[in-house]
Amino acid sequence: MSSFKNCVSPSSPLASSMDVSSLSRSCAMLPLYRPSAFTAHPRAMPTSKSEQLLALSSSPAISAGLRLRGGWDALLSNEILLATGTILVAIIAQIELFGFLAKRKLLPSVVTRKLTHIFAGSTMLTCFALFPVGQSWVGRLVVASFLCSFIVAFSLIAYIPEEELVRLPKFLQVRIASIQSMACRTGRREELCRGTLLYCAITAIVICLLWTSPASVITLSCLFLGDGLADPVGRLLGRPAILQYRVGWFGKKSYPGSLAFFLSSLAGSFLWGRLFLAAGHYDRTLFQEEAFLRAAAVCALVATVAEGISPPEVDNILIPLATLLTSYGLQASGSVPFLFHTLG
Repeated sequence: MSSFKNCVSPSSPLASSMDVSSLSRSCAMLPLYRPSAFTAHPRAMPTSKSEQLLALSSSPAISAGLRLRGGWDALLSNEILLATGTILVAIIAQIELFGFLAKRKLLPSVVTRKLTHIFAGSTMLTCFALFPVGQSWVGRLVVASFLCSFIVAFSLIAYIPEEELVRLPKFLQVRIASIQSMACRTGRREELCRGTLLYCAITAIVICLLWTSPASVITLSCLFLGDGLADPVGRLLGRPAILQYRVGWFGKKSYPGSLAFFLSSLAGSFLWGRLFLAAGHYDRTLFQEEAFLRAAAVCALVATVAEGISPPEVDNILIPLATLLTSYGLQASGSVPFLFHTLG
């Protein structure tokens, strides 16, 4: 009763002998009986139909539903379907083409393997410019899912027993033989779970984390173009012993191949950097082309050294690792503060 007595209106007879300030303090101590709890804001209750719809859409459940619907609309937009379809068709067509050339002995497997290495990654990275700016989660989801499906497929193909392989439909047997001829140097299917699998896994990680940021562009340029061209150029121009070098017991490398690695990585970084700048993926007030090219040259040089000293089948890990660590060091130094930034 005392609490009720202390919360009566100051104008009532019960409070005539009470101090108004003490009355306010007493009411403030009782949140269940505060006058503000009983006083509705004049705009709190929607009156018109539009206000009622606005109040309904602001509820957490309805807002979550609208965001989900907007996410699915973004996922099924024309730009997303075009970019995704282009990536899928281009990569599958390249695998079929290079597999056919390798199976018919028109090109050696070491060449078709590197051609797939170059063109599959380059096509995918170029098509990132087709994804709408500001909806990178769609592209990351699509590309990562696509690459993960390749990882699963390569793992199954690599270790499926021969007695189970002959039971598969003829169509699948032909496709597996084509992939085996195209991507395996020695012709053994187990090779798919080495360099090829690491190539897909590292690409998926870099794309999911960095998308089209300058650091990602430099890293993927070194992985797609640099590593893809170093071996064919070295085999073609680095045959004289004077042009070859060896680090430890990891196999021979050539100076022409290493030079091709550096120049192609730098050229790819420049071209893809310009592409994504024109596509609106970079903040023009922050991105500086000259600083980007200097960073790309430093990263490409470090990646060239990493490729030259890397053991077989490990270059697909060492090259991106060396490039990303160098990019992080350059950004941390403050000389290139935009390397890990993208609007895409």
